[in-house]
Amino acid sequence: MHIEKTSINKGYIELKPQSFKQTNPNTPLDSPVHKQKSKAAKIMLGATIAAGIAAAGIAVYKGRLNFKNILNKKQLKTAPKLDENILKKTQNTVEIKDIKSDTSISKPAFDIPEPTIISKEKLDTNAAKPALEKVKVAETTQTNTASNINIIDWNSPLYFKKGVLGGNSFYAEDFSQKLNEKPALLNLLKELENVTFDTPNLKIMKDFYDKQNFYDLGVRYAIIANNTAKQKGFGAIIAEVPDMFKGLDIKDVVKKIDDLASLLDYKKVNKFTISGREYRAELIGSGCLSDVYKITYPKTGEKVCIKFARQPYLTGRGQGVFDETAITCEANKAGVVDVPKLYMANPIGRYLTLPNTLITNNGAWQMSEFIEAGKKAPSDGLKLLNWLKSKGLYHGDCHSGNFVGDIIVDLGGILDEAHTIVKFADLEPLLRGYQNGLGTGDMLKNYSKAFTRQH
Repeated sequence: MHIEKTSINKGYIELKPQSFKQTNPNTPLDSPVHKQKSKAAKIMLGATIAAGIAAAGIAVYKGRLNFKNILNKKQLKTAPKLDENILKKTQNTVEIKDIKSDTSISKPAFDIPEPTIISKEKLDTNAAKPALEKVKVAETTQTNTASNINIIDWNSPLYFKKGVLGGNSFYAEDFSQKLNEKPALLNLLKELENVTFDTPNLKIMKDFYDKQNFYDLGVRYAIIANNTAKQKGFGAIIAEVPDMFKGLDIKDVVKKIDDLASLLDYKKVNKFTISGREYRAELIGSGCLSDVYKITYPKTGEKVCIKFARQPYLTGRGQGVFDETAITCEANKAGVVDVPKLYMANPIGRYLTLPNTLITNNGAWQMSEFIEAGKKAPSDGLKLLNWLKSKGLYHGDCHSGNFVGDIIVDLGGILDEAHTIVKFADLEPLLRGYQNGLGTGDMLKNYSKAFTRQH
């Protein structure tokens, strides 16, 4: 989704979608991707717009949406023209609702509470990046002066709060309702109750998806990853350790990458050290749902790409870090040649709170190979769209903006032709339950009426 216009209206951002122009000669206009059924198109458009608005709202709460930077023509060529009085008011005042005085707090729209105090100075200092779909950011060419460098301090305090004020609330009633209304989810939880990534002969992806074989790939990865983390204390997916991190304690690397999203400054070259090795991270792209950074190891010049999901609990319609990580893993296993190689990922995420009360995302990332501009995919290899079709799937959000050269770098929005994925949509309560210390068995025992009757 391309952002044609942003408008400021009573404290929220309105995102108006505009179709991307076809600019990649390697993506034919008569491809099946461009001929989706109207029903599927509406599902994807509605989900993308809703998720985009949600992410924009979260970015504002987290201090990551800086209006001044969004309206800067250097950053957005088609910057909208706003009334000067509105712009002046927006840049100098932030209306904050005092949560403490509200005695009737119900479930918030995005489950992200408004901090009790946010000053203009805090917003300007802590704004990390714009939450706009496919805003391309040029690679840094500035000299590394002190003002252009952000040194990451791993000792910076980050607080996990389970309740409303931390954005990690577990709504038991909501989860119980979903569990008892979705027999497919209940059966899946029972099937995978004790399954981990170490389970022998583990097969996560089905041979084909249809009305009898629900498209539950992302949910399967979510359950298995959290089961693994519950049992072993480590649920990350390690496909291949990049050379720049070889020889290091991989658990320490994953933990630091988890925290990195909270400490990055999108406007600067971020420098950090892991076990004596120095790295740098620079923003190269930002969308409604995630932020993409290039991590460089200056000693060797090696580069990797890392995508941080801005909403760690987002699920449904093929969107969210679990869905995207799952399909990338399985595409790599199948030998698909026009997607990036996934190195490692920790799709398990949560919200953390900074000392200044701003909420930030933690975990929920995937690291893959860095795709150079103009890269060509092998002409005779297995292509993503053909592979998806053989599985009863299709890419519902495939356009020129998702390509780098011939490589499809964004795998968010994979759907099944039978649209059974809607049976597993919006499962935030499941992920929040895990973050609140519940295991799969706990949720079955405590919140499933059918499971309780059987036992």
